[in-house]
Amino acid sequence: MKSTDELIQTLTTGISTEEGHENGYMEQLQQSKNAANQASTAEEQASLKMKHLHKELAEKEPQAAKALAESQGSVTVLEKKKSEISQIEQQLSALNWDPETENHLLQKRREEQDILNDLYEKQESLSRKLSSLNFEYSKPSSNFDRSQVKGLVAELVTLDKDHYDASTALEICAGGRLYNVVVENEKIGAELLDHGKLKRRWTLIPLNKIRGQKIPEQKISAAEEIAPGKVHLALSLIGFDDEVYEAMEWIFGSTFVCDDAKTAKDVTFNKHIRIKSVTLDGDVYDPHGTLSGGSKPNSAGILVKIQELNKVRAEIKHHSQLLEDLDREIEASQQSIAQYKQYKQRLDLQTHELRLIEQRMSKSTHAQLAMRVETIKTQIVQQEEIMQKAREAKEKALQDCKRIETEMADFNNNKDTKLDEMTVRVEKLKTQLKKSATKLKDMQRTVQTFELEIEQIEADIVACDNEMQKVRDSIAEYKASTTTMQEEIKELEDSMTASQEELESENRILNSHNEEFNDLCTIHDRKSAELVELNLRVQKLVHDSERFLKERQHSEQTIRELENQYEWISDEKQLFGQPGSAYDYTNISLADIRKQLEQLSVNHDSLRKKINVRVMNMIDNVEKKEAALKEMLATVQKDKQKIEDTIQTLENYKMEALEKTYSKVNKDFAEIFGDLLEGNTCKLQAPEGKLISDGLEVKVCLGGVWKQSLTELSGGQRSLIALSLILSLLQFKPAPMYILDEVDAALDLSHTQNIGSLLRTRFKGSQFLVVSLKDGMFNNANVLFKTRFKDGTSVVERTTPYRKEREEASARKRGRSDRNNVSSNN
Repeated sequence: MKSTDELIQTLTTGISTEEGHENGYMEQLQQSKNAANQASTAEEQASLKMKHLHKELAEKEPQAAKALAESQGSVTVLEKKKSEISQIEQQLSALNWDPETENHLLQKRREEQDILNDLYEKQESLSRKLSSLNFEYSKPSSNFDRSQVKGLVAELVTLDKDHYDASTALEICAGGRLYNVVVENEKIGAELLDHGKLKRRWTLIPLNKIRGQKIPEQKISAAEEIAPGKVHLALSLIGFDDEVYEAMEWIFGSTFVCDDAKTAKDVTFNKHIRIKSVTLDGDVYDPHGTLSGGSKPNSAGILVKIQELNKVRAEIKHHSQLLEDLDREIEASQQSIAQYKQYKQRLDLQTHELRLIEQRMSKSTHAQLAMRVETIKTQIVQQEEIMQKAREAKEKALQDCKRIETEMADFNNNKDTKLDEMTVRVEKLKTQLKKSATKLKDMQRTVQTFELEIEQIEADIVACDNEMQKVRDSIAEYKASTTTMQEEIKELEDSMTASQEELESENRILNSHNEEFNDLCTIHDRKSAELVELNLRVQKLVHDSERFLKERQHSEQTIRELENQYEWISDEKQLFGQPGSAYDYTNISLADIRKQLEQLSVNHDSLRKKINVRVMNMIDNVEKKEAALKEMLATVQKDKQKIEDTIQTLENYKMEALEKTYSKVNKDFAEIFGDLLEGNTCKLQAPEGKLISDGLEVKVCLGGVWKQSLTELSGGQRSLIALSLILSLLQFKPAPMYILDEVDAALDLSHTQNIGSLLRTRFKGSQFLVVSLKDGMFNNANVLFKTRFKDGTSVVERTTPYRKEREEASARKRGRSDRNNVSSNN
């Protein structure tokens, strides 16, 4: 279109649209001729290249065939390996197993296990909140049927979400029966109570012994007419199994559940209905005229919690079944998984071996020649395509030349008509160009997308090339290390051969040394025998020497003992052995001297028995003991005096403390008794002729008369005397806390009132925990805890009666003061 438009511009104005560039028919004709020349040149070049390639192909093909024949074994191995891989792939396909299936199954199993864990935690949390509903029992007998025990009423009831707002009303309607246990018959109940080892008290409902009273249909219809959609039979709001219908009818069959108080009032007290009703808030309207309500019970909402627990248990059962199905499916798939892994491992191994073979063959001469032959054939095909394209371009250029020459001739003959045709054609081309522009933009966007994908793929290819290069480097390193190891093995084999030769030489030398060693052993044995004999002689001489040393030491010890025993030896020691002295032993016979010594020893022993030679030493010891005993006696006497003084001091202190205690306790005893029993008194006194340390007696004065004995008093009076004495002792030495258990059981209400007032006024620094059943004690308590039985459970309520009275009294005082102020102002 552009060229046609420029041609029109040039033909009409004679000026080219581009300065210095001619766009007329001559220019187009010249361009077509140039294109034809270029195509002819390209065809000749392609023909020349093909000639050279055919010549090289004729040379390389025989060489490749020869190399193929030489490497036929490797080719056979390669084909065999490919065949094995194909067989393994067919086996894998025959298994029809997707490895992602196993991962999918394991993922689903993990998800189901996580869901079950969450549900178990939620079930445990709800079970802790409903621990009072935990009915546990042991089988009374081995053949006991647990299906005969239906369960707690609360657990047997199902409640739709639409009726959750009626849960409180249903709980009030059931009352304590909500916690009863439903059993098949009274025999099952008796077995549970006798041999079921129940951990707490339970009420059992035998289905064969109860009969419910269902409200007549006419009364139900009348109630629905009074308040359409606002009154329902309690039994119709719950769900249950048919086997426990009798129990549910007995519990819920005779009560209406109303949406509000007005509806309940209208239904209950209607003369044609007169049926007990319960509002959604838990208020009870009885036809006998009683109303009950107020705050919701502590157990409110228990049916809703049970429904949540049952829902969680149902979900646990559902997901447990799913988990079991998954486990069975995984177990059933184990054989296929094992076979798949086995075949996959074999396939990976064979594929790796195939790559190694291909790499090894790619470096062989045949592979290089075959690669070159293929390259030449590819280049020949490419040159043929280039030659074909050049021929087509040449023909097209020649056709354009003819067309331009024809158009030039036509234009010279009919210029205006030709310009109009060319203008129309330009307009058509412009219209087509506009249509093609939109397609071009779409294609450009597609091209950009493809370019980005290509860039990403090229990056991936580069990364893969890097990984492949690393693998090739690793293979090269392994091959290098293999070559090194083979060289080391060869060196080791050479060294082993040399070592074996050296070993044989050493064995020969060792044999000669063994012979020499045997000769030396013979000589050694002979010398050893001689050495043993010499050692025995040396040992004998050592023993003789030791004996002489011992005798010498003994003699020296004897001499020292004699010197210590006889002092004259030391004085005349220097004369021993001197010639001419009395101790000249030259002419003395040692045997005669020994005999004489023995005789003298005998005489000495006989005299020693008659005379106590140690009497002087004994006198000294006795004198020392006497002095020590006298000193000890003086010390003991001093300690005795100190102890007696301490005893007397403690006795005086005890008497003082006893007198003080007696005075205080006696005074408080009389005052407390007077407070408890007005106009009377009592006292503590010592028995006649004795001190208070010997004991005390209780004396009581009633109506101005002192009683001689406590047996004259009534039981209540004696209780007051005992309580007065205990409280007077406690008041003497108060404790922070006291616990009294029904001390007013035998007393009148007035006395109980006095005891409570006494505890409140006299023991302000102590805290009393009192168990009592009388109002006189309640009125004086700061805090009152009342225990009662409500809805099947024990309930403790806390009140502050004394504080309330005190607040009322202070309010009354403030009121009187306000009135006085008003009167004074008037």
